[in-house]
Amino acid sequence: MRRRVCPRCLESLTAPVWRDATGAPARPPVERRTRWQRLLDPLRTDPQPVLTVRDAASAAAANVVPTCPRGHRLPPQYLERPTVVIGLVGLTGASKSTYLTVLVDLLHEGALAPLGISVEMEEESAARFDDHRYRLLVQRQQLPLTLPLLGEGSSPEPFMLVLRGAGRNGAERTVNLVFFDASGEQLYRSEDMGQYGKFLYAADSLLVVLSPGVFPRLRSLADPGEDSMGLARHTQMVVNLANVLRAARNLPPDAHLDDVATAVVLSKADKLRGVPDFPAETLRD
Repeated sequence: MRRRVCPRCLESLTAPVWRDATGAPARPPVERRTRWQRLLDPLRTDPQPVLTVRDAASAAAANVVPTCPRGHRLPPQYLERPTVVIGLVGLTGASKSTYLTVLVDLLHEGALAPLGISVEMEEESAARFDDHRYRLLVQRQQLPLTLPLLGEGSSPEPFMLVLRGAGRNGAERTVNLVFFDASGEQLYRSEDMGQYGKFLYAADSLLVVLSPGVFPRLRSLADPGEDSMGLARHTQMVVNLANVLRAARNLPPDAHLDDVATAVVLSKADKLRGVPDFPAETLRD
């Protein structure tokens, strides 16, 4: 089973810490137990503390919520679902934020509906997504560059989604998807990745976002200043990224990263419409 991590500070979670409205630790609310669970209680080797109805009433009155050990509030039922951490990596101007906004919009439009999968978004992530979507898809404006982080050992604010679908036996299966979109300025040097890309240490999957202008035969499609970067700089970014991922997992320098799924995303595909033999009909309006 995948380990659970806080979606904000990425600290490992074994059990939530319940806190009241003032932030002070509190006892968790009483969980309703089924008859079958009560029959199995005598067979448990480690007896669990039994909370009373008074405890439940006090917890409800104090507005108790589960948090991580550092005090970050966890979304409802977050620990009941496995979590997949996905990081977007790419240099400045690669359109990582634009790609993520369009991807989330497609998921909300029902891209996974034919597979019987629905998509929900965590409340704080939904507010930021609405702002990005309105600016990008309604006002047709370019999203601003992601600002660099200032605090060492930090990570950018994530986008949190919940996927729901039916399993093989018909029971509902759910999973947390936590997306991290970091500043391209802090995704080149290994030192910066280690200091400001804590999500890389917990990542299950990476999306490497490249602009078509970085490829030698597509230099004519490059944005101003992009053609000077060249493919070598992006190649060095991937090398540095692999070294950071290996170091985080205590692997030797030439080891394969079997536990990290990676995909390459070609952004700004609208620029490729004029390229001979490009299947322009596959692009959305």
